[in-house]
Amino acid sequence: MSLVVSVPMPCRETVVTTIMSRRALRRTVWATAIVVALSALVVVVVAAFPLGLLRPVASRALSAALGRPATVGGLERLDTFSLTPVIRLVDVRIGQPAWVGDGDMARVASVRVRFAVAPLLRGRFVPIEVDVAGMHLALVRDATGRSNWSDAPRDGGTAPRRATIPQLRHLAIADSGLTLRDDKRHVVFDATVAADPAHGLAVTGAGTQRGRPLTVRATGGRLDVVDPAASYPFRAEIVSPLVVLTATGTMDHVLDTGHFTAAVAAHGHDLIDLDDIIQAGVPATQAFAMTARVRHDDRDWVVTRLAGTIGRSDLAGRLTARRRDGRSILDGAFTAKVFDFDDLASDEQLARGKAEEARIGKRIVPATAIHFEKLGRTDGVIRFSAAKLLSRHPSPFVGLDATLTMDHRRLTVRPVTARLTHGTLAGEIVVDHRTGEPKLSVALDLVGGRLEDLFAIDPARAMVPVDGRIRLRGVGDTVRAALGRGDGSLDVFGRGGGMDGKVATLAAGDVVRGLGLAIGGGSELALVRCVDARFVAHHGVLTARDLILDTAVMRAGGEGTVTLPDETLAMTLQGRSKHPDIVQSTVPIHIGGTLAKATFDVVPVDRSPPKKSLLGRIGEVVKSLKTRGDAGRATAAPDAPCAALAAAALGADWGRRHPAGR
Repeated sequence: MSLVVSVPMPCRETVVTTIMSRRALRRTVWATAIVVALSALVVVVVAAFPLGLLRPVASRALSAALGRPATVGGLERLDTFSLTPVIRLVDVRIGQPAWVGDGDMARVASVRVRFAVAPLLRGRFVPIEVDVAGMHLALVRDATGRSNWSDAPRDGGTAPRRATIPQLRHLAIADSGLTLRDDKRHVVFDATVAADPAHGLAVTGAGTQRGRPLTVRATGGRLDVVDPAASYPFRAEIVSPLVVLTATGTMDHVLDTGHFTAAVAAHGHDLIDLDDIIQAGVPATQAFAMTARVRHDDRDWVVTRLAGTIGRSDLAGRLTARRRDGRSILDGAFTAKVFDFDDLASDEQLARGKAEEARIGKRIVPATAIHFEKLGRTDGVIRFSAAKLLSRHPSPFVGLDATLTMDHRRLTVRPVTARLTHGTLAGEIVVDHRTGEPKLSVALDLVGGRLEDLFAIDPARAMVPVDGRIRLRGVGDTVRAALGRGDGSLDVFGRGGGMDGKVATLAAGDVVRGLGLAIGGGSELALVRCVDARFVAHHGVLTARDLILDTAVMRAGGEGTVTLPDETLAMTLQGRSKHPDIVQSTVPIHIGGTLAKATFDVVPVDRSPPKKSLLGRIGEVVKSLKTRGDAGRATAAPDAPCAALAAAALGADWGRRHPAGR
């Protein structure tokens, strides 16, 4: 008996695969060893490289990066072997851009820098320690906002950049300073710059703002042993007779001016003087005092806890400003317990307004500018609410709520609600300035208003509830100019209340009864059944297409115009009595004056030469007298179809759309 043991032999394919795997492993090991060796060699070479040989390269690179002449007089390495080498540069000069002229923007006698090699290999220069001596900066910005310290477009890029966080652990600056000539901000000053590791950073300067004395002081925390990950405290103060601004806060990291939080306080004569400093595009105003909390992140600014006063107005609110795709995006909300639009004008502007008012008289339609050349790259939403509106003149406007949306030079104010002494004026206002002159469109509804409020009429002479619709559009640089050339319609309808019974009786043509009221002095208000006034606007002239006044004693129909922008009224109402007197007059009611101060009179139409004698004028009155039998004057005037007139003026669904109206 025999025992046979069978042992399987590997196939040819398995043997080949095993041999190839061992060869690949040996190649990988060798490749890894070579890479490690080369990396070590690179590290050794970099750590020991004589960096002084790079002086010409540094000059060329600096010139290319800045787009202007730049030289490095000397460059030497102060250590022999380190991955955080120390170098010293001497006589560094950076020239001015061509638009500034000759000279240097920056001169540095000596600067000692320790930096990390690893970030440099990735294209980032990250200094760790810096000692500067004999530095002088000559900074210039022209009136358009172009500056010599930044050649980048002012509108920014397409997305927020996260700035490189400074890694400084030590900073010292001695015998250094700067000069600034900022034509955009109307500021000129000289300052010394010092950084003492034990006491921190200090910038102290003096100069002028709009020709008035100015001092600037900024300080930062200690710089001897700095934790790059820790926040860095600072304080800045700018003082002039025009404005005082203080900011106290912390940067996210040492000298990280792109990321900080600060408590800011400012007061001064005019916000435009503060705008010299903050460049936020605020208007000229009355004296102000403001406090706020400010957060800055790259291209974003967030202002919260804003509170203060401008003239007689108080303000509170918040504002976020972001830079996206070269545009400023705003989102804000502001409230005021009391607000006066005159506070958004300087003393000089108010004086010009008073002079203009003295020349042309008071106007209801404002001369508010609506051209947006300076806001071409500003979008966003601002919400505003004023509980009480103040005015130098009697005004029916007592409060305001509005949401303003700007989209590529198209401003939409919707919803907007102006609270009146009685009722509201609400709807939307659109200004489109995307092309050509500004185009204004107004669509507002008056609900629950009063005729006496709108036309500054003595309530003893008229007291009539009214509703209405305004649909106007025009082209111009101001609201007044645009409506002065505007087209559209204006419809007003009123029902109830009363008007001066004496005027109503005389307008009815009831001479005997009217004379009795005139001699007796005073009269009760005559019941107003309805008032219907519908106008068509063309090139700033509103022509009445329907003008009806119906009272308990008379009914009148009329014609006439309201001319913008001087706001003059020229209308007549011819009345017919509902209870004809024995002697009748055909003298109409004349409505004249302006929207700001309307007049109502019952006098003859005087078409005669201005120098007509008194007897001639009396003759006009006599000619207007008729007996009850003349031309059907004995026929009582019928009541006007008030319901139908209301539907024609306001629309059949007015009551459903505006429950507060009639």
